[in-house]
Amino acid sequence: MPLSSRIEQLHEQAAGLVGLKDFGSDDGYLDGLNALIDAVEAEAELTEVGQQMFAQQLIGGLVGRLLAEKGFTDHPQCLAASIKKPIIVTGFTRSGTTALHKLLVSVPGTQGLDCWLTAFPMPRPPREIWDGIPAYQQTVTGLEQLYTLAPDMKKIHLIRADEPDECWRIFTHSFMTYSLLGFVWAPPYADWLLTVDRRKAYARYRKVMQLIGYQNASTWVLKDPMHLPSIDLVLEQFPDACIVHTCREPVEVMPSVCSLMNTVTTPFQNNIDKHQYGRRIFSDYAWQMERFMELRKKLDPGRFLDVQYNDIVRDPVTVAKNIYRHFDIDIGAPGEQALQRWQQENTQHKFGKHEYRLEDFGLSQGVINERLANYRQTYLQRN
Repeated sequence: MPLSSRIEQLHEQAAGLVGLKDFGSDDGYLDGLNALIDAVEAEAELTEVGQQMFAQQLIGGLVGRLLAEKGFTDHPQCLAASIKKPIIVTGFTRSGTTALHKLLVSVPGTQGLDCWLTAFPMPRPPREIWDGIPAYQQTVTGLEQLYTLAPDMKKIHLIRADEPDECWRIFTHSFMTYSLLGFVWAPPYADWLLTVDRRKAYARYRKVMQLIGYQNASTWVLKDPMHLPSIDLVLEQFPDACIVHTCREPVEVMPSVCSLMNTVTTPFQNNIDKHQYGRRIFSDYAWQMERFMELRKKLDPGRFLDVQYNDIVRDPVTVAKNIYRHFDIDIGAPGEQALQRWQQENTQHKFGKHEYRLEDFGLSQGVINERLANYRQTYLQRN
């Protein structure tokens, strides 16, 4: 089927699912959709399940656009909502960002991007009625299917429909996030992302946040490693953002990242050479960090706080309290109690320990440390 016909069919399928037609102005999403389809068709040997999943992923991004546009029309006042001093956690994937994010957002008076609402944007309904909302039920079912296909994912990265998740899910509405390659491996799409201007996608990201949380004045707590190479665009949208950058030894990060991505892609794709795969992932992640470091030289240092992965593991509650204190956000005794309670209920390796090795992905400590020597020198503490 010609690409133009495929794109038209995807739009028709998405519109038919939700009974809507307005996909919004083109913020580059068609370029992203084309680039992703082109790359997957050229590079990825998808399994039957993978073909189904990929189609669902594309339609899901378009459904997200449709629902967001409906929300903007039905609730125009949302676009006047103020977003003050959002806390944004970023850093290498597998550097403690998830645990720290969920710990920080456990504090009363904060809000995050609930997983199901990133797929089905709407003003956040009261929590007590979520179980009866079809969109929420669909997200729960989708995650259950993912963990059935890739059961090891639970011990690597647990996602729950009712908990805050990563910002990249909103960027799937624009088809402009490297995280899409966590499901299907197609490097030409990564090459395209290196060249694209994501400014309009970030403007849309802010609008979707306003839609979801406009009735709630609580402090936003967000998280996404994929903000690294676009940290300047983050601060364009949120000039007073509090950027928390987690730091971990790259030789520990990289095999964990490769293992995570490989665990997800394995049920969906056949033609992955793990060594070639690992080397390309390392190259992409190294570039993202180098880009972050270069951008950061030109940005207000007061907007950033670096925290060590080892400190997050050793004493996460103290790290969280220090973050709130550093950015002059008072959480009071109830906030400190919430941090303690979350930590007690969410121990590391709750679903099993994630095992991984550098050599499984064609990587070596020497190559990693050489490429990221500047990162290690700048951000890692020496004991």
